[in-house]
Amino acid sequence: MTVASARPVAGEPVLVLSAHDSMSREHLVRSSGGRLIGPVAAPLASLAVSDDPNFISRLQSVGALVVLDGRAIAQICGASL
Repeated sequence: MTVASARPVAGEPVLVLSAHDSMSREHLVRSSGGRLIGPVAAPLASLAVSDDPNFISRLQSVGALVVLDGRAIAQICGASL
């Protein structure tokens, strides 16, 4: 429930889940105006960030399955961003 309610915030790190491999996810993020910040090799998800206010909606429109608040997810995992 906590993960599902972690809504992304423009300008803050987001967790991008996709059915694509990490190279395709990097393309999704870059083509949406953002950049990956980690992890380098993950099968389904990566953290990304962008200052573009339309980044989240662009990610969703180009094929990201889910976009969540990266800080909230990191906190659940015991990390900080």
